[in-house]
Amino acid sequence: MTAPSTDATSESLLDRLGWRAERRPEPGFAHTLGAAAAAFLVFATFFLIIEITGSDDPTLVGVALNAILFVGAFVLGSQQSGPVRSAAVTVMVLTVPIIWFFLFLGNGGSGDGDLRGIYLLALATYAVLYLLVWTKGRAIFLGLALLILFSWVVWEIDSGQNQLPFQDQISSQTGGTPFDSGDSFGSGDNTDATSTAALVIGLIYLAAAAALDRKKLAGAATPFIAVGGIATVAGAVALVGDSSAIAGGLTLAVSGAVVGLVGGLGTDRRFSTWFGVLMVFLGLTIVVADTADSNLGFAGFFAVLAIVIAAAANFVAPKLDEHVDGDINAGKTSDSA
Repeated sequence: MTAPSTDATSESLLDRLGWRAERRPEPGFAHTLGAAAAAFLVFATFFLIIEITGSDDPTLVGVALNAILFVGAFVLGSQQSGPVRSAAVTVMVLTVPIIWFFLFLGNGGSGDGDLRGIYLLALATYAVLYLLVWTKGRAIFLGLALLILFSWVVWEIDSGQNQLPFQDQISSQTGGTPFDSGDSFGSGDNTDATSTAALVIGLIYLAAAAALDRKKLAGAATPFIAVGGIATVAGAVALVGDSSAIAGGLTLAVSGAVVGLVGGLGTDRRFSTWFGVLMVFLGLTIVVADTADSNLGFAGFFAVLAIVIAAAANFVAPKLDEHVDGDINAGKTSDSA
């Protein structure tokens, strides 16, 4: 039995998710303004709930008003297009976690079961919105589902000690680099396990992004590379957080290079390429800061890095088949090599 071809798989996803699986929507100022207006509406509703309930239990009012917003946005968005639809999507994005928050935590609950319920129901809701009904194919819903999945898995491995991934490690960091700082970044009993889980999830997401990009499904790949890049870097840094600055800096640089390369293999991956290179730059800067002990030392190390990275850039450009000066009409870098 032969495996389905790449083209067949791509066509199947396009049939299910529409053109958004293949390409990202064009940016639009008016559409973005519509989204901003919707965000203000959700904020207004939130503070209205606080005013109505005061010190009373806000569960019923919170769930009811946000559910009305969600249903109204769902109906309106299915009927209207343009900035109105952008506003409707924004309302749905914001009200999903708020509804589950009020349902589970509105009465003051904070147990593991409550937080697990928020994670799972928000994940399921975003997944349904990405795969079904008129909102299908919108990358924001897939991105949020991936982010919640990552957060939930790390939270479970952390035995529910923190509501967010690496919460203790981040809050304990008061300044400087997160490396070579005693137990501040590696204080949790499960830090190695959670860091490894975050790193593995990030790499899986990046691999999925690369696979989708190869199938010319750049729209579907975008959430995977955005969340995967953050998870990979966060997991790598936390994993060596209590190591030396040199080890931490190199880890940060390597994880950034992985993110940047995955972005470079895709099409128009501005965020991932810039983010990846920024992590490489910061990581190597940390290494130099911990190694050099004089102005001349800094000058020498940075000069060597400039030469090495410039050579690496010229070596990698043809491999990635990048356009000369970023212009599609100017040919490929490999053509002039």
